[in-house]
Amino acid sequence: MAVPIVTMLAVGSALFWLPYHKPAVYVGPQTAAQASTCGEERKVSRYLGVAPGTDWQLKIKRFTFAGLRPSLVIDYTSFGVPLDGTRMCQLIKFGDLPLVVFNPQTEKLKDITTGKYDAWILSYAHEVSGLHHQIALSFAPEMNGWWDPWGAPKSTPAAYVAAWRHIHNVFKREHVNNVIWSWDIDNCCSSHRWWPGAQYVNWVGVDGYLRQGRPFSVVFGGRIKEVRTFTKKPIFIAETAVAPGPEWKTNVFSLFAGERKDHLFGVVWFDSNAQARWRIDNNRAELAFVRREATK
Repeated sequence: MAVPIVTMLAVGSALFWLPYHKPAVYVGPQTAAQASTCGEERKVSRYLGVAPGTDWQLKIKRFTFAGLRPSLVIDYTSFGVPLDGTRMCQLIKFGDLPLVVFNPQTEKLKDITTGKYDAWILSYAHEVSGLHHQIALSFAPEMNGWWDPWGAPKSTPAAYVAAWRHIHNVFKREHVNNVIWSWDIDNCCSSHRWWPGAQYVNWVGVDGYLRQGRPFSVVFGGRIKEVRTFTKKPIFIAETAVAPGPEWKTNVFSLFAGERKDHLFGVVWFDSNAQARWRIDNNRAELAFVRREATK
């Protein structure tokens, strides 16, 4: 599950094997000048992400040195905070696709739906459009859990879906066509009632962590199966890591074997220590093992 940190980042590898899932709405930079704003876009089909916290530049270098060149960045921020265009451009120049997740920590979903925050949404949409590069956006992840104010029991699926659709529709009205909409859920609980609808979503992300006795099939199997009963949208593991212990290597193997078996298009590793020692960027042996399993 996501931890209460205002800003986190994730980066990934460029070793891919599945078809590239480009959202139908995206048409790319319109002119040569726009295309050069932040650098060339790198089209990929599979991601290995890492959440490196505030040391994102250092960790990008470490993963790159380990043979895992970045291709995806996930930036968790708060609803109402302006887009950091400078950092987005830096990440794009590294070859990354930014995925920004904005969380409404204090804003009520009904107020978002009724337009109270439309000025910010409109401004944010224009900032995203101004990048002239593809960017992924996700609103209020893990809504099917119980720990965040936008999830049950503090909110309802109907309120969540309405808020998601409203934000999406503001972008659509402004003709912002360089967005991938990523709907990110937790592995814990049923998610169908929180589904915004196929026309509002491009990707589905699932969060969960592997621990002793909890391999990929136990953590993710049920939720992936459920998602595929109501959508054919491409799925990736949006936040994960493996707890240290005697089963660490077995679970790392399980993670990437499960990704391939279930035809997912990527994994994002949470590389900050929180509920356990998830971090691996400062351990060359663990980085090497992850690279071996991720690139099979």
